[in-house]
Amino acid sequence: MIKSVQDIMRKDAGIDGDAQRISQLVWMVFLKVFDAKEEEWERLYDNYEPIIPEGLRWRDWTADDKGMTDEELLGFVNNKLFKGLKELHFDGNSHSKACIVRSVFEDSYNYMKSGALLRQVIRKLNEIDFTTQKDRHIFNDIYETILKDLQSAGNAGEYYTPRPVTQFVVDMVNPRLGEKVLDFACGTGGYLLSALEHLRQQIKSVDDNRILQETIIGIEKKPLPYMLAVTNMILHDIDIPKICRDNFLTRNVEEYKPVDKVDVIMINPPFGGKEEDGIASNFPLQFRTKETADLFMVLLMYLLKENGRACVILPDNFLFEKDTVKINIKKKLLREWNVHTIVRLPKGVFEPYTDIETNLLFIEGGKSTEHIWYFEHPLPDEYKKYSKTRPIRYEEFEIERKWWNNRSANEHAWLVSIHEITERNYNLDIKNPNKNKNKNDDCFSADKLRDVMINTSTKAINLMEERKKNTIAFLDYVRSINRKRRKYKIGQLLTRIKDTLILDDETQYKRVTIKLNHGGIYLRDIVYGKEIGTKRQFKISRGQFLLSRIDARNGAFGIVPEELEGAIITGNFWTYEAKHELLNIDWFNLFTSTSEFMAIVKESSSGTTNRKYLDERKFLQFEISLPDKAEQDKFMQYYSAMIENYESLKKELERQNHMMGYIKDHYIG
Repeated sequence: MIKSVQDIMRKDAGIDGDAQRISQLVWMVFLKVFDAKEEEWERLYDNYEPIIPEGLRWRDWTADDKGMTDEELLGFVNNKLFKGLKELHFDGNSHSKACIVRSVFEDSYNYMKSGALLRQVIRKLNEIDFTTQKDRHIFNDIYETILKDLQSAGNAGEYYTPRPVTQFVVDMVNPRLGEKVLDFACGTGGYLLSALEHLRQQIKSVDDNRILQETIIGIEKKPLPYMLAVTNMILHDIDIPKICRDNFLTRNVEEYKPVDKVDVIMINPPFGGKEEDGIASNFPLQFRTKETADLFMVLLMYLLKENGRACVILPDNFLFEKDTVKINIKKKLLREWNVHTIVRLPKGVFEPYTDIETNLLFIEGGKSTEHIWYFEHPLPDEYKKYSKTRPIRYEEFEIERKWWNNRSANEHAWLVSIHEITERNYNLDIKNPNKNKNKNDDCFSADKLRDVMINTSTKAINLMEERKKNTIAFLDYVRSINRKRRKYKIGQLLTRIKDTLILDDETQYKRVTIKLNHGGIYLRDIVYGKEIGTKRQFKISRGQFLLSRIDARNGAFGIVPEELEGAIITGNFWTYEAKHELLNIDWFNLFTSTSEFMAIVKESSSGTTNRKYLDERKFLQFEISLPDKAEQDKFMQYYSAMIENYESLKKELERQNHMMGYIKDHYIG
């Protein structure tokens, strides 16, 4: 998808290079994502007032493919859309979302000169639905494309943190709900998103959710990653992301007050970057340098609370270089903070952006450093280094996690006293004394490699044979039950349930959201009854079929999961109980993802372009054919076995792929 959009943009005479092409893509994606969220907010909140004015919303000018000529489309974007969004009016009483939209578009531009090519890009983007979990993964493609293209454009200082690393760091730092979490070089928001997922597991009340929304903070000075970070946070249900366009290095560090300090900092500062003249003057004389990573390290010590916790990623040269500023920084760090752990990462973790070796420095307040535990992260046996095609994986940090709370020296871990470090003039580059120096880098002999490959291939072949047999049996079974189908009206299979509930002001209620395109049903928020305007609501139960009468035509329906038992909905959502003697609800859920069912809900919906409602009477009169209940149950057993077999086969093929990479590195490279 992203490649096809890029290919279209490359044809446009107005886009000059990778940076403009990516910037063009990101503002369009942001506008589409924000519009999808506004549709969701309109469904959830009574009397919701849209932030983006009517006529400028994505749906208003992209839905009708023939509404404007190519020239009119280009003129609209240049003369109305950008002007309107850059000039969004807000004051002290304005909604914060308006400030976010305007800040995103302040440094954005439409670089495309061809209205026809712009229309082609719009068509491609309209194939994506960012409210579904599946299509959210498109952000991974955008993210990787940006990093690759920015580096090829010469921005070698732009390094971003692989998700397995951010997740491991968050697990070990363990931010707790109510603590302020900061990343003041947040890039596209990787640490913030990992922290968000970690903290969401601690939510137990509406107040907890409100605290979460207020305590994840990001700073990013560059417009492109800032746009991506804001968009990503909105996609992850942070309605008003606390991410600022700023450079914290421009403020004198000695001006920071206790109120400015935070509980947790997790950061990956740009390596090798150089700051502009004048920035160093914001730091005490002994710390003045143009090296960005060093300045960020000093800033961290001024922003972290006395009892706070932090993790910073730094390259090897910070550990071993002997220039005066680096030594001064390390002295302050070790004397005023407890650097309790340094995890040494091997080469290639940041491929394809840099090949240098890096380190995770875990820091806590409350005392100075007495000793440092080092842990050398081991490469998988068949690797010489990580690479773009064989990146580091989250599961590989299991060895550190098992060791973390029960520490002892081993082949990967060793303890160094502060006395030894000071004697080394604060050189922290201390090699693993326990490492087996006789270990052959080529950990697999040719014979062992052959055995491993044969074993993996045999498993894959056996799984393929099993899959072949299962597929034949499954298809034979499908043919047999297709001859035994009966037709039923949907109303014969589903019974409308209206479990009315009058809300109590002091009781907390779970509210749900339904993702479009069969994306599933999820918890939206937990709120007190007094915060909900409409007191007459409806209660839902697990296993019920739930749909949105507004967006059923867009695939907004699904089965209520167990964790949403007792949640509430408005009259714009309808619930149905399956007649279990006729219908297996899992079979029906699978059926609702088919084109046949989508055609039914679309034909049952009518109204204006943006307000087509489902006609229940018409919907329930539609006929579908299905086998009897016992056959549906058997079908789902076959189907589940097919999925399980596929997942096992995929794992074996992934192992084969890793072994082929090993052969390339060890026998060719």
